[in-house]
Amino acid sequence: MKLKLRLQGQYMLVTFALAVVMTLTSAAVHLWLASNHSQRLLHELTVQNSKTFRTELSKRAEQMSSYLSKSMFDPLYMYNLEEAGYLLEPLLQMDELKSLVVFDKKGHVFHDGDPSLKMLGRNLPFAYDVSAVLSQGQRVHNFSDERLVIIRPIQAADEIIGGIYMEFSLDKVDRDIANMATLIESTNDRSQKALYLGVLGAAVLLLSFSALMAAIISRHWSRPLVKLTEQAESIGRGDFKLAQA
Repeated sequence: MKLKLRLQGQYMLVTFALAVVMTLTSAAVHLWLASNHSQRLLHELTVQNSKTFRTELSKRAEQMSSYLSKSMFDPLYMYNLEEAGYLLEPLLQMDELKSLVVFDKKGHVFHDGDPSLKMLGRNLPFAYDVSAVLSQGQRVHNFSDERLVIIRPIQAADEIIGGIYMEFSLDKVDRDIANMATLIESTNDRSQKALYLGVLGAAVLLLSFSALMAAIISRHWSRPLVKLTEQAESIGRGDFKLAQA
C-alpha cells in the first residue's frame, strides 16, 4: 500500500510539475507579447494624435490667414487703420495666436492689433525675410517645436501690396497631446489589469485541471508497477499463487 501511494505521488508530482512549468511559461509569453503590443500601440496612437492636433492647427491657421489676406486688401490699400483694427480684433482674442502683424509692400508694420499703433511704420519685429513674399507672392508655412509661423501676401490679381505674419503657439496643442496620451495610458493600464486577471484566472483553472488529470494518470500508470512489485515480493516469500494470477 505504501509503495502504491509512493509511486502515485511521484507520478502525480512529475505530471503536475510539467503542467505548472508549461502553464507559467505560456502565461509569461502571452503577457510579454501583450505588453509589447500595447506599448507599440500606445506609441503609435500618441504619434498619430500629435500629427492630428498639429494638422488641425495648421488648417485653422491657413483658413485664418487666407481670410485676412483677402479682407485686408482694402484697408491696407486705403490705409484705413480703423477698419484693419476692427478686422484683427476677433482673431487676437484667440489663445493660440501669439503674434499678428500686417505689413506693407516696403516691409513696414501697418497694424499689429495694438490700438496705440506704436509699431506703425517700423521695421518688422520678426526675423523672417519677407522679400520673396512681397516680390513673388510666396507663402511661408513653418512648424517648429514651439510655434507655427505663416506668412502670406496681400494681393489682388497680380498686385501685391503687403503681407500678413501670424505666429501660433503650440502650448495648447502640446497640452491636448499630453491629455490624450494620459487618457490612452489610463485606458491601456485598465486593459492590462483586466488581461492579467484573465490570465491568472485561466492559469488557476488550468492548474486545477492539471492536478486532477495528474492524479488520474498517476493512478493508471502506477497500477502495473505496483502489481509487478507485489508479485515479485510474493515470489520472494515463496508464494507463487499471486505470481500465477
